Amino acid sequence: MRNFRMAYLILAHKNSTQINMLIDALTHDKIDIFIHLDLKSTIKDEIRQCENIYFVENRTDVEWGTVSQVYAMLNSLQVIYNTNKKYDYIHLISGQDFPLNKAEDIITFFYLNNGKQFLNMWEASGFWYSRVAVYYPKILLINNSIVKIIRGIYSRIIMLIPILHRNYKFLGDLYIGSQWFSITGECLTYILDYVENNPQVLEFYKNSLCPDELIINTIVANSPFKKDIINDNLRYIDWSEGKDSPKILTKDDLDKILGSRKLFGRKFDISKDREVIEYLLKYRKED
Repeated sequence: MRNFRMAYLILAHKNSTQINMLIDALTHDKIDIFIHLDLKSTIKDEIRQCENIYFVENRTDVEWGTVSQVYAMLNSLQVIYNTNKKYDYIHLISGQDFPLNKAEDIITFFYLNNGKQFLNMWEASGFWYSRVAVYYPKILLINNSIVKIIRGIYSRIIMLIPILHRNYKFLGDLYIGSQWFSITGECLTYILDYVENNPQVLEFYKNSLCPDELIINTIVANSPFKKDIINDNLRYIDWSEGKDSPKILTKDDLDKILGSRKLFGRKFDISKDREVIEYLLKYRKED
């Protein structure tokens, strides 16, 4: 385990105090942390500057539901690759995630499971299929309640007319799921090579809905790494509210969070409940 090394990629845009607490929880001499801040964000100077922390300079203006989220992710993953360091695992998390175990315990888990790809996915059908079968003009990807209603009507009409469906067969079997993952360095190399050698893929996703939940899952599920997939991204996420975004976790959720046996939790928001984050920081330091 002496040469075992991991990288975290954090996609963030707000709450510098919370990001600093996340950095504190992740820091370990076997870990490097890469941070992509939304181009609209102005919090960089408030975030801790340390030897093992790297800020992605080629920042993306991220908009919900659009390919901009894919650009932010892929550009940042390329930065990690370009360091020429050998990372055994790369973890994609958000600035509102938080580890539920000690850094050393998380490292040990991945060392013992080296070679496995931890993603959360399922084969697309029905509504999920419409994410790519329907061509979405950019105006229908705006994130507000009125556009959401219009987008739903538009999508249902297009789905009733098969001749208007886009041909996505070149993507392979379509898989959708969580954007957040933990993958090996070899798998990362495969993904970046695939995207570079197949520019039509990103071009296609420009007019898809929430392609960040499709692209990595579909690439890996159609790759030689499919046999290594563990269909569990090890994140505790609560979708019980039935909204487009998961429930903000609070101290009232601690029993479920800690009982989940997951390695990470999301979403947390220090402006809604600081106590739960402080508890997790303290909990991780206890023997």
